[in-house]
Amino acid sequence: MIGFTYTLILKEPVLANSLSGDTNSARSLSFIPGGLVRGALIQNYGGIKQADDADFQRLFLNGKTRFLHAYPVCGGKRMLPTPLAWKTYKDDPNHKRGIVNFSKAVISDPKVKKAPFPFYSVKDDVVIKVKQQWQVNVHTQRDAVFGRAKGQGKGTVFRYEALPAGLHLQGVILADNEDDVTKIKELLQGSILLGKARTAGYGQAEVKVGENLSPGWREDEYSEAPAGRVNEFQVTFLSDAILRDENGQLTLDLLPALKAKLKVEDLEVKNTFCQMEIVGGFNRQWGLPLPQSQAVAAGSVFVLTSASGVEETALRKIEMRGMGERTSEGFGRLSIGVNPKDGFELRNGEVTFEVRQSGDMSASEALVADLMLKRLLRRELDERVLGAVIEATKVYKGGVKNSQLSRWRVYLRGAIGSPENGLAKIREFYNKEDERNTPSWQKMTRAKVRIKQKESENGRNVVKLVEKRLTEWMESLIEEKADVWLMLGYDGSQQPMKTIGSQTYDANKELRVDYSLRLMDAVLASMTKKNTEGGRDGS
Repeated sequence: MIGFTYTLILKEPVLANSLSGDTNSARSLSFIPGGLVRGALIQNYGGIKQADDADFQRLFLNGKTRFLHAYPVCGGKRMLPTPLAWKTYKDDPNHKRGIVNFSKAVISDPKVKKAPFPFYSVKDDVVIKVKQQWQVNVHTQRDAVFGRAKGQGKGTVFRYEALPAGLHLQGVILADNEDDVTKIKELLQGSILLGKARTAGYGQAEVKVGENLSPGWREDEYSEAPAGRVNEFQVTFLSDAILRDENGQLTLDLLPALKAKLKVEDLEVKNTFCQMEIVGGFNRQWGLPLPQSQAVAAGSVFVLTSASGVEETALRKIEMRGMGERTSEGFGRLSIGVNPKDGFELRNGEVTFEVRQSGDMSASEALVADLMLKRLLRRELDERVLGAVIEATKVYKGGVKNSQLSRWRVYLRGAIGSPENGLAKIREFYNKEDERNTPSWQKMTRAKVRIKQKESENGRNVVKLVEKRLTEWMESLIEEKADVWLMLGYDGSQQPMKTIGSQTYDANKELRVDYSLRLMDAVLASMTKKNTEGGRDGS
């Protein structure tokens, strides 16, 4: 067996779209089909992309190279679809009674049901099951011209249920010669785009090429491989299979196709556990959907017998090549085993996710994270300013003219845009006003505000609400003698900051000066409003 494994690490959610589901939503398949990976590599292929080109045919079209589906990873292992022959008990929600394998022996018990987990792996004869992981995003239909919802019937809300970012999935690529394996590995380097809505923040995945397959590799390492000539064996489909009967019609019956391949006339089906699936696809090169076909669903199980027996080598060849159509896209994968096991113990597991730390951010990502943190911190500070203003102006009884307050606000608002230079201008304006000592200024000196301030009490510093003259309080902020963070509700030892992971944004000096000016402006604005509400102009 020539081939290798590869791991997809989803950097963005991926919509490997299925044909089922609500018309107002798009739900992804629970895995990455091999056809998506093949399509992405065709996009990267630098050779001749013509169906009659020998290299293109061999690499992508005629089944010589087979792109197996990428299934979720659990405990470092590629999981497989759960066989439909596996049943669990309805009255055993924690599955303490394990798995009943109907391919071993069918029992008549109304308390059993289909195994309620999509994928499994086996470790030390214990079946590991996982919950399906989804990322649900809600979207609104937008008018392409107006850039927003417009008109009747527009603005429809719909949702995407996608494979979540960070999920690890492992696939396998099989080929008939070493040179093709080398070419495919080169095309897989770096990252690829998968699925639909790739321009809307979906589809990016990083690819890590794994080890080459060992000579005796089997996709289903858990089933017992046939040895010699066998009279009974079990076929378990590891992916959907598109099969046709002797008349060329789509069918769910495995027997005609298997008889034709094995050349065994007395082959019979002993038991069947099968479901139908409708499969489709999309051809990126043509920009058209592929015909929809009925297929044998992944996990379907057929138990077959033959009085004359079937050779191990013939079964192994079918297992290696797969059956049916579109095998190059991962369809028709199957496992052939004997002596199916029963009574598996069942345990919960977790699919593998990649948790990115902020230290793993690129320079552009770190810049965006820093901007987000700055905005979050500013929003928090704006809310605290409002609270501090309400407390500060509770003691204001009027007395300062609105014209004087507005005059100060004009200077303050001009300074807020450039805190460092603006503070110097406000300091200069303050000193001139203090020197002139006009009647309006004297009214400002008599007005009071109530602010938080540290005071010594019994040998320790405590934060108290104290009343101060308006001009004295403003001077303390202008001269940077007062702690504006304390006034905004921080305890003095606490520095305003916001953090995502290890990415942190601290309140710097520029932000401290900016919010000193904003606090003064907000307090004067509140005083103006109180003057107006009281039916006076402050005089």
